[in-house]
Amino acid sequence: MARSSTRLTRDDTTPEERIEHSSAAADGTGSDGLTLPTTVFIARTRAEAEMLQLAAIVASSDDAILSVTLDGVISSWNAGAERTYGYSAAEAVGRPSAMLLPENRRDEIKHILARIRRGELVDHYETVRVRKDGTHLLVSLSVSPIKDVAGRVIGAASIARDITERERAAARLREMQKLAQQRERLADIGAITAEIIHEIGNPLAGISAQAQLILRRAGRAPAGALDAVAQPAERILGEVWRLEALIRDFQTFARAQHLRLAPVDVARFLEESLALWQPVAAARAITLRAERPDALPPLVADDEKLRRALDNLVKNAIEAIGAGPGWVTIRITLPEPDALHIAVVDSGPGIPETVRGFRLFETTKPDGTGLGLAIAQNIVVAHHGRIDFARTAEGTVFRIELPLAAPPA
Repeated sequence: MARSSTRLTRDDTTPEERIEHSSAAADGTGSDGLTLPTTVFIARTRAEAEMLQLAAIVASSDDAILSVTLDGVISSWNAGAERTYGYSAAEAVGRPSAMLLPENRRDEIKHILARIRRGELVDHYETVRVRKDGTHLLVSLSVSPIKDVAGRVIGAASIARDITERERAAARLREMQKLAQQRERLADIGAITAEIIHEIGNPLAGISAQAQLILRRAGRAPAGALDAVAQPAERILGEVWRLEALIRDFQTFARAQHLRLAPVDVARFLEESLALWQPVAAARAITLRAERPDALPPLVADDEKLRRALDNLVKNAIEAIGAGPGWVTIRITLPEPDALHIAVVDSGPGIPETVRGFRLFETTKPDGTGLGLAIAQNIVVAHHGRIDFARTAEGTVFRIELPLAAPPA
């Protein structure tokens, strides 16, 4: 009874509907009145339309989309890949995908394809690729398995997005943040230094005055007493003068953040620097030369302070070479329309690996104060520029990078 009751409950169609359904089944039509071949045709047409739409999306994508076999051979290549890598589809299809990798990253293909064979997805993997012209670019890479109707992995589909400019922008932002922190730190150090100088200056002036008074009185003393009194007083004065020179350096360091900006004739600025240091270099058998473009735009800067920064670099280069022979080159370039670079290159023995540079009181000279490079850095940073050094095959290079326009207040 229960089985019969269930059948009666579910079969609630009318006799007319049951007759229509039976005739449809007999002549091969579905419930919507379409024949089975027609239904299959519509389904196939829809699938083809979806595939064409997907192909259009791939073809028009800005991302580099390509597919490779499990052996790493490129089997498809979209217009985005042409723009990103520089190869046409005819040049790329059929070639090994390893051609897109730098020499030191060739093993990446093996590791990626090994994961693909296991059916794994490689998602948002940041790496380096090589364009047809040899330039390197940073890409964010996603690779997924391609499977056949039986579910077997037969290849890999790769989507790569060029993030080179994004990373450059991020690097520039990090550099700007670093410079801002440097400016704040140097401004704080400068304020503290100015206060210390003020406190030291008064007692130092008193010591100098007392030493000179002793010398004047010693001039009226007998010969033996003169030597006993005058020599210590002269040594005191010598040390006072040395401290005063050190204080002047500290004052330069403390005031480096306060700029008097005006257009600077860079060519004249360079000639005056050469004229100042040529005799010093010649006396040590050192060749001092300059390299610059024929035309140089004006640089908005504090001429006096910038000259002090360059003087410190040239002086250090000459002293690093010693008695000579050797050479020092001041090189000015315009790498960008809004920037000027000043490089001081010397043929000296180079800076020891232990020296980091630009730190207060860090020096390799027995009589050095360790203030020269710190002062140069403070001046350059105040101009919203940057300064660094490198040990190269050519020699030691100190490089100043400056914006041509006036830095913001």
